[in-house]
Amino acid sequence: MGGRRPKLTADQAALAQRLYDEREKTVQQIADMFSVPRSTVYGHLDKTRTVPRQPKKTGGTKSESYRRVTCSLVSELGLRG
Repeated sequence: MGGRRPKLTADQAALAQRLYDEREKTVQQIADMFSVPRSTVYGHLDKTRTVPRQPKKTGGTKSESYRRVTCSLVSELGLRG
């Protein structure tokens, strides 16, 4: 049959999917485990069930922190009615 053979076996692809979905490893770490580029790992991830990764919460974003500081300063200075 034609076409290029996949760089990851079915078992490796399943393991990569599990590690990614459970947020145990990053795509880069998974790629390093199998000695393949990140693009290969992304190509094997099941896009219909892969949950997009969100950054871990570390106490708020910069804009949230800025807003908190700004509101407290405005309150301290009595700038709002």
